[in-house]
Amino acid sequence: MDTLFVNYENLLQDIAQGKGEYLSAFGKMLHVPSVHQQTFANRLQQHYADLSDINLSQGDVQVKQFINQVIRVTAP
Repeated sequence: MDTLFVNYENLLQDIAQGKGEYLSAFGKMLHVPSVHQQTFANRLQQHYADLSDINLSQGDVQVKQFINQVIRVTAP
């Protein structure tokens, strides 16, 4: 998850736009099938405000919180 921490700002920019290489890579890292990537991106974009409020610089607890929030908002 170190990659997530390093690329967090870029990932948030992609989430805000609903597309981008960091968002695509993040989806692949979470094993989102390619046919569901756009739905994944759309759901994250809808919850951008909640996701961007999580401050990853505070450590592992916030990284886990971010991942759990992503899973929650993208679950079918």
